[in-house]
Amino acid sequence: MQGVEQDLGSLFKEYMAGSFLACGFVLITREAFTAYFTWTGAVIDVFSVDLIGLSTILHVIGGFLGGYLVSRKREGNVFRAGATTAFFAYIVEFIFDNFFIGAVVNGLWIAAVYLVGGVLGAIYSNYKRSRARY
Repeated sequence: MQGVEQDLGSLFKEYMAGSFLACGFVLITREAFTAYFTWTGAVIDVFSVDLIGLSTILHVIGGFLGGYLVSRKREGNVFRAGATTAFFAYIVEFIFDNFFIGAVVNGLWIAAVYLVGGVLGAIYSNYKRSRARY
């Protein structure tokens, strides 16, 4: 029974590591863009189409990185690894935004975009693994 518990613990650690990586990428780049726009004195419209598109791209890339790296270590169902990592990344970002920024700036569309990125990362991991066999 201890082997199963140890496996679940290592699995949870891998999912959380991937989610912190995905969320960290998004948060660092988001803060860098905010600092740049503040430094230049530009007025940022929070709901502008450009920022929503940029945020979507950043979340897909972050989900892709997390899903890809966790799926590389997993055997079997890699799609589950990508989806779980994306879900945990959404939770981590939600907690960070609520407690440290003080605003709920993310909605369910961010969870969906993280999911797309995580599954794409898992698919790419599976593709690279299958090509390495031949």
